[in-house]
Amino acid sequence: MANWVRLWEDMPNDPKWRVIAKRSGCPIAEVIAVFVHMMANAGANATERGVLENWSDEDVAAALDMDLQNVVSIRGAMQDKTLDGDRLKGWEKRQPKREDSSAERAKSWRERNRTQPNAQKRPDTDTDTDAEKKDLRAARAAPRKGTRLPDDWKPTDDDLKAADEFLGDFALADTEAAKFRDYWISKPGSGGVKLDWSATWRNWCRKAAENKPRAGPARQRHETPAEIGNRMLRELSDEQAGSDSGDHANLVRLPVGGFR
Repeated sequence: MANWVRLWEDMPNDPKWRVIAKRSGCPIAEVIAVFVHMMANAGANATERGVLENWSDEDVAAALDMDLQNVVSIRGAMQDKTLDGDRLKGWEKRQPKREDSSAERAKSWRERNRTQPNAQKRPDTDTDTDAEKKDLRAARAAPRKGTRLPDDWKPTDDDLKAADEFLGDFALADTEAAKFRDYWISKPGSGGVKLDWSATWRNWCRKAAENKPRAGPARQRHETPAEIGNRMLRELSDEQAGSDSGDHANLVRLPVGGFR
């Protein structure tokens, strides 16, 4: 029988995720997803539940379809928040030593939802510490910091969809991606720092679409004076060659080699 782990009721909205997201530079959704994997891993530890065992950042990144570096950054940012080394903090408080029965769970639910006037208020065991609240306020007040484009940047699937929408050609998307990467990697100083590289890419594709040559009627090429003269000589020569009069007195001598 598989082991079970429990989530506390306000776990999805715990302020700690926002702090960890700020530290790691990753979305809150990715932070929560990695933590759920940690709970499952620690719960399956037969030797000591609550401690990560055979944890693999690469395997978790593959399971969640995330960048490996994001998993590594999130795990590092969780230290002293939800992790103490490889141990999940608060495990003993939130996870029972054994699974209770359905009857016990029903009784616990009735106790939590008592409606009698003398019902005691359920104690809040997951209140935030002053330090956590201070970190949360700092995270909300701190301005977002931009980053430089990674040397190995490649457009994501969403980036390619945006390029196809604006440019209408995946081949053009590959060409523009190479230009985009070379341009921003070579950009010196703060000029190469952006808050949102996906948004920067979309703007790049819009401008590339505006500058893309549009199909239209071919422009008429004007003949040079020499070309006009040679054409007239060819036409005159053809007329003389096709004449049936046999009168050679009026033949015109053509310049050898034509006009230049």
